[in-house]
Amino acid sequence: MKIVLLADSTAGHILPCVKIAEHLNKDNEVKIVSFDRKIPHQLLDENQVFLKPFTNIKNYCAGLKEVRKFSKDTVFISLGGRIGLVILGLYIHGYRNLYIYELNAIFGQSNKLLLPFVKKAFTYFPLKGKKCINIGSPLEMEKTGPKIDRVMRRVLFLTGSNGSEEMFNIADVLDKKKYQIVVSTGIKERKFSSGIKSSGRILPMLYSDYDLIVARSGAGTIADIFRHHVPAIFLPSKNVKNDHQKKNVLSINKVITVPYLDYKDQNEKKLSEMIEDYSSYEKRLELVSSYDKFLHDDVINKLYDEIKS
Repeated sequence: MKIVLLADSTAGHILPCVKIAEHLNKDNEVKIVSFDRKIPHQLLDENQVFLKPFTNIKNYCAGLKEVRKFSKDTVFISLGGRIGLVILGLYIHGYRNLYIYELNAIFGQSNKLLLPFVKKAFTYFPLKGKKCINIGSPLEMEKTGPKIDRVMRRVLFLTGSNGSEEMFNIADVLDKKKYQIVVSTGIKERKFSSGIKSSGRILPMLYSDYDLIVARSGAGTIADIFRHHVPAIFLPSKNVKNDHQKKNVLSINKVITVPYLDYKDQNEKKLSEMIEDYSSYEKRLELVSSYDKFLHDDVINKLYDEIKS
């Protein structure tokens, strides 16, 4: 089976595609199509397909022409973002093995537009709709158990693949005497005050080296934190479309209770108080134990069963 995964320009779009490709490439021909931008080139090998960003109709038409090189029996799965709009052109040209994958708790603008033209919509959060199938996140395929130390020593800030000046500023003024603070800065560069270590990207497999994570609440970040069972405090970004990061946290809190700070409370004082609260071994252990209620099993196998049926 030929499978094309459409991934926009952020790690949140790309890394789930990479995970799907890793699991399905053995028995299928899987390609990832993304935009010709910095983050896609950092995360994907050069054998994938890179299109000029759809900043104008000319680039869109060129991108559609490129993906139409795949035969009509190819399965296309869009994980959201502007790149998924090629699904519309493919549908017009007679392609029908079309799917979307919504990883957030609300349909993004592109996926919402594409919904009438696809066979099914796979979801991480329990979204309603006759085409929706809640299978979880592709990132959940590999899980590790909790590894909670009694004494909290290390706090990791995950600021997203594009970084976050707001989170940088909060981390910079926190008291560094109690805990070692490490900040994952994404593609941004930032000089911090003494006592803070920074790194461009910290792999999810290393999250369990930290006693607590302070993170944005993008779907990929949530899935990685949950599958590695690391205690986390979420700081939803207000600078995202459709307020989806806050809606992700609110959706989770219908199933379990995870700590988060709303926009007006995202400051050094409130965060310090919450970090201190979760320095308790018992609270951190209780938190990560609750993650299992939101985790999913055999995600990519369920995806594959649906697209081949």
